[in-house]
Amino acid sequence: MFIMIGAGSGHRKKAYLGVRVCPHCGKLSHFYLVEQAQQVSVFFVPVVRWGKHWGIACSRCKAGFEIAENEKEFCLKQAQWMPSEKQMNEVIEYLGVQLQSGEVPDFETLRERVRLRFDFHVDDRSLQEMIKGLRQAADQASQFRQFY
Repeated sequence: MFIMIGAGSGHRKKAYLGVRVCPHCGKLSHFYLVEQAQQVSVFFVPVVRWGKHWGIACSRCKAGFEIAENEKEFCLKQAQWMPSEKQMNEVIEYLGVQLQSGEVPDFETLRERVRLRFDFHVDDRSLQEMIKGLRQAADQASQFRQFY
């Protein structure tokens, strides 16, 4: 008989925090509240965890930054009313179609269309970040087409 024991650090996603443009990779990304801790595992099952740190991480490039305990509590409270990642993906897809339709609607028009189309609340800051990220992606795509 043998026992498999391991040690290292582990990451756990604790809460979904919404969509923003990542300051590290510059892409529109989902962000999560992440717990990182040192751990000992027996047969790949964590048994003991210590040295917990909290952070916010980008789902695309995995870059993140550490936050304090009081900021963690604030993030957990904010996450309670946040739409899910799937719901935010639906909004991003809808906004992408709206922005590619030929007309260039202003922010107020897009906000009202999102409010009428979806049965959940998207805060203005998240909506602005999504529109900004989608417009940047569209600009980069048009520059690429012009180059080639």
